[in-house]
Amino acid sequence: MKVEQILNCSFDKWYDLFENITIKSEIVPIPQNVLDYLRSGSTIILPKSCQNEMDEECKFRKDERRRNYDDSDDSWDEKDEEEKNYPEFNEFDEILREKLKILSNKAFIKLNWSSPKDAFWVLNKLWCSSLSDIYILLKSSDFICHDLNEAFSECEDKEEMKEKINSFEYKLIMREWININPSMEFRCFVNKNVLIGISQRDCRSFYQILLDGREEILSRIEQFFLEKIRGKFFDESFAFDVCLGKKAIKLLDFNPFCSKTDSLLFSWGEIKDPNLYLNAIDYKSNKLELRLVETNIGVQASTYSFYSQPKEALDFHELNLNNLRDLPSLVQNKIENEDEEELE
Repeated sequence: MKVEQILNCSFDKWYDLFENITIKSEIVPIPQNVLDYLRSGSTIILPKSCQNEMDEECKFRKDERRRNYDDSDDSWDEKDEEEKNYPEFNEFDEILREKLKILSNKAFIKLNWSSPKDAFWVLNKLWCSSLSDIYILLKSSDFICHDLNEAFSECEDKEEMKEKINSFEYKLIMREWININPSMEFRCFVNKNVLIGISQRDCRSFYQILLDGREEILSRIEQFFLEKIRGKFFDESFAFDVCLGKKAIKLLDFNPFCSKTDSLLFSWGEIKDPNLYLNAIDYKSNKLELRLVETNIGVQASTYSFYSQPKEALDFHELNLNNLRDLPSLVQNKIENEDEEELE
C-alpha cells in the first residue's frame, strides 16, 4: 500500500469530482489546536462551547421545574465558583454551527476517511444536531483515533513520503443526514478499472430481498460504475461504496485497494486472484460476482458491538477463564506479566 493510495481516498480530494452523485457535504479544515485536543488520550472534557450548550439546556429544565413544581428553593441553582479549564475553539465552533444550519441541524460526520460508527453506543445515534454531539462522537471513536494517528502507518513508502504526510491537512466532513437502508449498501472492488466483485456491506445480516433482486442489483451497480465511476478516479484499482435507492444510486466513499480495506464477504486473496479479474473483463459473460449472505443461519452480532464493551470486560475475556476459582491466580499472573514488560 502506497501513501498516494491513502491520499487519493481522502474525502476532500474526490468530493468535487463526484459531487453530483454523492450526498451533499460540507468540508471544514481542522485547526491544529483542535487536532491536539482530539489526539489527546485524556478523559473527555468537552470544549467551553459545549458547556454553554448544556448550561442553556439545564436552565431550560430548571425553568420547567419551577413552572411545574413551584419550587422556590434556588439553592440548587448556584454555580460552582471554581473556574473550569475548558478548551476553547471559538472560531472553529462558529464554523461548525454555520454548517449545521446549512444541513438543517442534522449531520453525519466523519474525518478524511473514517466515521465514528464505532461510537454509536455513546449517543445511541450517529447524526449530530449540536457541537456536543460532534465532539462526543469524535472523542469516543477508535476509528477517528486511527485516522488521526495511524492513517499512514502501514504504507510501504511512508519514510520517503514523510514530508507529504506531515503536511497533510485533516478535515471534518459534515454530510447531510439521510436514512440509508443498510440492506442496500454495497462495497465494489475495482482492479485495473474493471469491476471485479461486489459484496453486501452489512455482511452480518440476512436479507431475503437481496436474494430476490440479485440480478437487478448487479445490473444497476454495473451500469452506475461504467457511466459514473470508471476512468474518473485517481487510481486504477480501488474500492467504492454505494447505496441503492429505488430510483438512484448514491456514491458513499472510496477506499484503497489493499488489505487495510475490509473485504467483507470476499478475502483479499480472492480479490487479487487474476482469475477474478479475467472473469470480469467481459461484462456480457455474467461472471461478475455479487456476494450476499445466503442464509440467516449463523448470522452474527454487529461488528461495532465490540466497541461498546468496557475495557475491563475485554481484558477479563482474554484471561480464558474456565472456572471462577482460577480467577485470582490468573489476575495475579496478568499483573506480574505486565510488570515484567514495564521493566524490560
